[in-house]
Amino acid sequence: MGRRAVKWFTDLPATNGYPRTVIFFADGTMTVIEMGPSGNRRYLSGEDELHRGVAEIIASPSFVSAVYTQDYDAQLAAEALAKRAVRRVGLVGMHALPYALVEAVRGALPDPRKVVEASDFID
Repeated sequence: MGRRAVKWFTDLPATNGYPRTVIFFADGTMTVIEMGPSGNRRYLSGEDELHRGVAEIIASPSFVSAVYTQDYDAQLAAEALAKRAVRRVGLVGMHALPYALVEAVRGALPDPRKVVEASDFID
């Protein structure tokens, strides 16, 4: 999700060049994957004052410039989608997203053709 969309969905921008992935489910609260220590998860009610609408924040030590971290956020996003049995995904700014993330999202769905570019819909 592009920087503007991250801020639009969460009221908090992606900062300092760190990846920030927002998974906005059609029927519930959001999951956010952001910079932090591996394995750290915070569970929120969706009513948190700072993180409105967010149920889970997952930390990942990802750096765009460190190629070995490219799969970290991607795997966490795929797990979040699989846990909710998501069958269709719209990506915002799909062509600007890391390849590893797009491929992991496709791999998490029963039909990888159900991953679509959704920027126009969100804009």
